[in-house]
Amino acid sequence: MTLPERGRSPDTLAGKVGRQQIILVRTGMGPQNARSCAAVVFGNGAVQVGAGNGHGAAWPEPSAALVFGLAGSLSASVRESDLVLYEGCLSTDGQAPVRCSPFLTGGLARMLNEGGASCRYVMGVSSSRVASRRIDKRNLAGSGAEAVDMESYEIVAEAGRRGVPAVVLRAISDSFERDMPDFNRALNSDGEFDGLVLAKVCAARPLASAALAATSWRALRRINKAFDIIFRHGFPDARGMAQPPV
Repeated sequence: MTLPERGRSPDTLAGKVGRQQIILVRTGMGPQNARSCAAVVFGNGAVQVGAGNGHGAAWPEPSAALVFGLAGSLSASVRESDLVLYEGCLSTDGQAPVRCSPFLTGGLARMLNEGGASCRYVMGVSSSRVASRRIDKRNLAGSGAEAVDMESYEIVAEAGRRGVPAVVLRAISDSFERDMPDFNRALNSDGEFDGLVLAKVCAARPLASAALAATSWRALRRINKAFDIIFRHGFPDARGMAQPPV
């Protein structure tokens, strides 16, 4: 991969894997940030990437989208550090389910499994709240989802509206039975963590916070291994593969 260049809003890094141009975009936390970011990313070249001097070139609409990060488990069979690929994504806001690209999902699954980073298919659900408690996870599991995050739905839904194939790859940071500190107490009005309040929430349950930090680190290492494989083999060619209808 070539050395990346830092872009402008939203937070971006640009580079190449072989002949493929890759733009990494940090959405921020939660559905509100993901929705705003997706509107820009898929908004007809509105993302500016380049030298970071205010004069970067507009990036054309992407040919494919890969959403990645951490997720929580909603099933006893989905364990910590597991890699999961979403078949589709639900929303706790009552919006219609969206599907991920079968072509991209299948291509990544084969690539990762053959590269020694085994993964499994799940249905995901995106929530505006952190699923901190076991009861929260059990309630979300009633939707039929096996993994929960806070951003995937908005990105996949916007990609679908634009006809861009999308795939979601996540690593499990917390098990179905893990009871975490109540991180919702630290969320501000923008859906981001208030650093001071978050520190207090973690300090109130130091052992649980330390255990979650350890499992999250292991999950991030799994994501890193997956990207080593993807960078080595190249992202599946999605040209001509429109996002399946919702």
